[in-house]
Amino acid sequence: MKINLLFGAAMFFIANSALADDCPVGDYNQPYTMANGTYIDDPSKLDLDMDGEFGAGTTEITKCLENRHNMKVVVAINGAHPTNKNGVTQTNKARFLSNIEYMRENYEDVHGMSMAPGGDVKVIAVASNSGALLMTTYHPAWMRDSGDGGTDCPMKPLAGKTCSNPFRHLVERAQEIGVKFYLCQMASRVLGIKKGNKIPGVKFVPGGHIAVADFQEEGYNIIDL
Repeated sequence: MKINLLFGAAMFFIANSALADDCPVGDYNQPYTMANGTYIDDPSKLDLDMDGEFGAGTTEITKCLENRHNMKVVVAINGAHPTNKNGVTQTNKARFLSNIEYMRENYEDVHGMSMAPGGDVKVIAVASNSGALLMTTYHPAWMRDSGDGGTDCPMKPLAGKTCSNPFRHLVERAQEIGVKFYLCQMASRVLGIKKGNKIPGVKFVPGGHIAVADFQEEGYNIIDL
């Protein structure tokens, strides 16, 4: 019996080592958009392996994720927009949300780890500071021309203007793939965000930063944005 147990343990170690060493385990290159907005989907570029894209010997010095279970990640969204390589705010993108598909592809397509509810990776996001605006359905901060001459801003009605959140669909897409969102009430108080203009499914926390620390105590690994 003892020999069988030792043999079984050895096989488990070998199997998991193989998963860890298989770098990557799935599709490596997916179509992507470069920082300058160029969309890359040319198979001659996407079909390159690591050595072909980055240079000979790249595979040997690349550390890939292990195929883990019960992985827990908390993302701190501390601003509404990311900045580019020159430090310029990209108001056409939403911090974290504009890259949610890349996270999914990396976990699921590349490393074989599911982000779906009950899967291998549990991802939550806590929005605070100006990042709280991303959790709204509408807010005056999103004020812009409506395009159709209508009025769509319950908090501050203006003819021909809308203040609907242009990134709401990204939050809802993230929810679909299993991400749970929390909204800082301190930021909500300052910004005038109420339950009535919060995206359905987004929960509250009294304080965003200490909530992130609390999630860390629960075993979540932080990605601070």
